[in-house]
Amino acid sequence: FYDGNAKVNVDLTPRTTLSLAGYWGNDELDFDFGPDDSRFTMGMNWGNRTFSSRLRHALGSKLFVSFGAALSRYRSKWFIENDGVLLDKARGRLYDFSYKSDIEMLGSKDHKLKAGIWVSDYWSMFKEENQDMVWVDVDKKTYNLSAYVQDQWRVNSRIELQPGIRAYYHVRGEYFTVDPRLAVMYQQTTKLRFKAAGGRYSQFINVMSLGDAFSSFDVWFPIDETIDPAYSDQAVLGLEYDADGLEFTAEGYYTDMHNVVSMNPEVDEGETAADAFVQGDGDAYGAEVMLRKKSGRLNGWVGYSLSWTHRTFEETLINEGNKFFPKWDRRHDFIIVANYQMSKNWDMSSSWRYNTGQGYTQALGVFTVRHPGWDPSFADDYDRVVQPGSKNNYRFPADHRLDLTFSYSHTCFSKPAKLIISVFNAYSRRPYYMRLFDTSENPVEVTDAKLLPILPLLAYEVRF
Repeated sequence: FYDGNAKVNVDLTPRTTLSLAGYWGNDELDFDFGPDDSRFTMGMNWGNRTFSSRLRHALGSKLFVSFGAALSRYRSKWFIENDGVLLDKARGRLYDFSYKSDIEMLGSKDHKLKAGIWVSDYWSMFKEENQDMVWVDVDKKTYNLSAYVQDQWRVNSRIELQPGIRAYYHVRGEYFTVDPRLAVMYQQTTKLRFKAAGGRYSQFINVMSLGDAFSSFDVWFPIDETIDPAYSDQAVLGLEYDADGLEFTAEGYYTDMHNVVSMNPEVDEGETAADAFVQGDGDAYGAEVMLRKKSGRLNGWVGYSLSWTHRTFEETLINEGNKFFPKWDRRHDFIIVANYQMSKNWDMSSSWRYNTGQGYTQALGVFTVRHPGWDPSFADDYDRVVQPGSKNNYRFPADHRLDLTFSYSHTCFSKPAKLIISVFNAYSRRPYYMRLFDTSENPVEVTDAKLLPILPLLAYEVRF
């Protein structure tokens, strides 16, 4: 895999600044499995590229306008072969061309107004085939228009409100939605603040996971006129407390989701989103706490979250229509981050994370498929098939990982520069990611696929 990013900020005039940023990354994974006399080969490749630009101009001391344009391209592809025979090959891409403009008005003592518009041009492609036929071939475009306005209103010395509203128009399907939002902050003392927020959030582009493990199986697509846009209603309550260089925050949240999508397990072919996908409901709720030390040679933070996430696709074959935990559900997540200034030039940072293992579907057993006039012993796997249990009914062991980074600050041709040496997964604990079953063996051979071991990284940064 590789990742790279770059950013440039230029002051064109005393009132005008231009920002340019880019990111590119790619991951590849190839492996084989199965009996020695009939090996399967599988390859996956996925990555993202983005470019963004932003021009900001001060029309006055309290009035600002900005214009931006961005391009992103996400792609994923995979293949699986058996003794040179192509069993499955797929390729998906999503292009997003976005243009936006914002205006900020800070002229009032108690109000900070902001408004803007956003135009997105989506181009989605997905093709899946084998050696003999094409199952899916989708190539579609659509547009999404949105506009928003929000106000940061200081009611008095203790209360601050932030009302807002965002309106969408999705061309394909002619969907029009309005999402209201409101945040409230109450300053109890100079050190203690309470916060509450709520709102509706619509989504016109969805990720559809074809597999329970690798994200390379994820396909992004905008909705069309045959399915409704997904939306969620979210409520958040929290508090913040500052004392003697320490900051403590606590937050609880609940999200109610509707029209979430998943692959229809009964589909063989189709021409619309409604043919290929099913829609259901979901929820997510939990609590998060964090303690941060903000200053000193040694600083950092400690955080913990407890959360639940569910999905339900009624009257479908997905977990027989019953509620289940999706693959990204994590019950516990604990993290410690520490930064230490070793000397004038050397800095060290470290992070240690512990989280609940990923859910997976445990097999209940194996059965043999009987065909009239066919001897199962002629097949490499004796026609044995794994019988899965309920979706994500078990979890892999908990995962924990230590990352270390050392940086050396200096100058390069009179420009600030930094040499960065990192060690990812310092004690090389490889988390479980996927479980494979080889039914050609008796008893069935179980293999656990794991993620990366210890990995050193080297980077060099120059600012100009």
